[in-house]
Amino acid sequence: MAKRKHNEFITPRQYVRDRDEQIRSDRGWLLILDNDDFNGVDSLAKRVVKEYESLLETNGEHILNVPFIDYSLDSFGEKGPLVRTFEDSETCPRIPTHIAGSDAYLFASSHEFITDRTVNDNIYRLFQTVRTLKSHGANNITVVSPYLPYARQDKPSFSKRECTGAKLFADLLYGSGANGILFYDPHNETLRGFFEPNIRVTTLSGLDLFVDIYSRFKKNLETVCVSTDAGGSKPIIRMAGLLELAYAIGNKYRPEQEKVEKIGIIGEVKGKKTALLSDDETVTFKSLLGIASGLKEDYGVKETYVALSHMKLTRKNISRMIDAHENYGVKEVHITDSIPQSNELLSLDFVKVHPLAERVMYTINRLHYDRSITALYHRI
Repeated sequence: MAKRKHNEFITPRQYVRDRDEQIRSDRGWLLILDNDDFNGVDSLAKRVVKEYESLLETNGEHILNVPFIDYSLDSFGEKGPLVRTFEDSETCPRIPTHIAGSDAYLFASSHEFITDRTVNDNIYRLFQTVRTLKSHGANNITVVSPYLPYARQDKPSFSKRECTGAKLFADLLYGSGANGILFYDPHNETLRGFFEPNIRVTTLSGLDLFVDIYSRFKKNLETVCVSTDAGGSKPIIRMAGLLELAYAIGNKYRPEQEKVEKIGIIGEVKGKKTALLSDDETVTFKSLLGIASGLKEDYGVKETYVALSHMKLTRKNISRMIDAHENYGVKEVHITDSIPQSNELLSLDFVKVHPLAERVMYTINRLHYDRSITALYHRI
């Protein structure tokens, strides 16, 4: 029998030395993975790693590199996407390095406008990578999905034979092996109940960002905060309170999916020159256009500003947003990078993108060390 090399036997002292060279907590050693494969586009995961490493250096830590995986290796040692696609179109994640004992944070975009993959394509790739991490010994697996897929399918439509898509996603994510999920400004906070207690849910509020965006209008008597519908009235009322502004609520009826009929606006709108709109997401921009046109034509509002947590606007509907900008007083549309966007949308000068990397980085840092997330957003 061949003599074993000395360094193949792990001694207690060697284990301690190795452990001291890792970013480690009781949850395991920190690992970040990027499931998206956007062909050179600077992803949210990469920006989070840069932010994390920058703060390690700023705080004088001797460990300056966060373990990060966004690739796989083929049989010849050539790099490729973390999730490979075979000739028969089946997909297979192939993680190139040791992951056992890790506290893994897997970034995965379900909705995106960079590749030609469908939402369900991206979701299944996510399930596969979670199962791969679980099968190969990751201690904890937290999915970082800033936009929660199927969030709008939180209940069947009235009198329709439909399933609850959000609950199905939660069940499948748990079945694949995830321990936690982190998402930003969900469509409905009750979505947490679909995951708990099997999966720990961490949600980040979008309200503090909206307040920061609109802070220049604070206490302005000629400005009003407007919700696009009654469902968004509570966040608007809170935002108006923090900005010390008047508020109003749009009243609309949706007879079918993607169809909206504007009925009116209720609240303190008379005599206002500026309106501040906010919503969790838009796909068609119809509701926002309806409110913007009503504010201008019925109430004489001169300028309207829009802030959205998630920009799901499809390419065919970009023209509607441009119409709102050119003809109905929409001066700026503020969005986050929760959903990767096409260059067509990002090239519009009235669209302002607010990165989420810093707040996601701080959240992962606190999750890793089991510290309070609420403390980051204490003012809201």
